[in-house]
Amino acid sequence: MQLGSDVNKSMAKVALLVGISTCEVGLPLLNRARTNVEVLKRALQGTNSGFDVKTLHDPPLPELTEIVEQFFRHREHDDQILFLFSGYGIKDTDDQLYLAAPTTALDDRGNLIRARTLPASFLQNVMDSSPAWRQVVIFDCCFRLTPGIQPTEDSGSMEDVFDHLIGDRRVILSASTRTQQETEPENLDAWSYTRYHGRRGCNRCG
Repeated sequence: MQLGSDVNKSMAKVALLVGISTCEVGLPLLNRARTNVEVLKRALQGTNSGFDVKTLHDPPLPELTEIVEQFFRHREHDDQILFLFSGYGIKDTDDQLYLAAPTTALDDRGNLIRARTLPASFLQNVMDSSPAWRQVVIFDCCFRLTPGIQPTEDSGSMEDVFDHLIGDRRVILSASTRTQQETEPENLDAWSYTRYHGRRGCNRCG
C-alpha cells in the first residue's frame, strides 16, 4: 500500500495552453485565442483535476519553441500531459503543417517563411522524445493554405497531418480537419472548441 502511494505521488499532471491571436501573414486577428486559453485554464483549475497549468499568450517564437520543447521533454514516464494550441495552423506547399507565431510572415514572393513558425514536425519530434506516455494534444485552430497552394478538395484536408501526429500514447483532438475561410462570429462568447467539438469542417476560427 505504501508503494502505491509513492507511485501516485511521483506522477505529475501538467498542461501548457498556448494562444496566438496575431501573425504577420495578413490574416484576421483571432480575438478568441486568449479567451480559449483562459477558459480551459479555469476549467482545469476549477474541477480539482490536479493539473499544473502554464499559459502563453502571443509569445516570441524563440520563447515558444523552447518552452514547448522543455514542456514535453522534462517529464517522467507516468506524467500526464495536456497541450493546447489556439491560433492559426498554416499548410504549406510541402503539405506540412506550420503553427503560426506572432512574427510568422510571407516573403516578398508570397512564400511562407517557415523559420518564423512552429512546424508540426518539430512538435512531433519533441512529443516522440517525451518520456511521458499519456499525452493529449488539442488544436483549436483556424487552418489556412499558403498562397502557393491551389485550393482543392484534397489540399484542404488536414487528416494526413493528424495521422502522422497520432501515436499509441497520444490523443489528438481538433476542432476542424479542414482549412477554413471564414472567421468566427464576434458575438460568440463560449469557447469555440467546446461548442463545435465533434463537428468536422466547421467554418470558424479559434
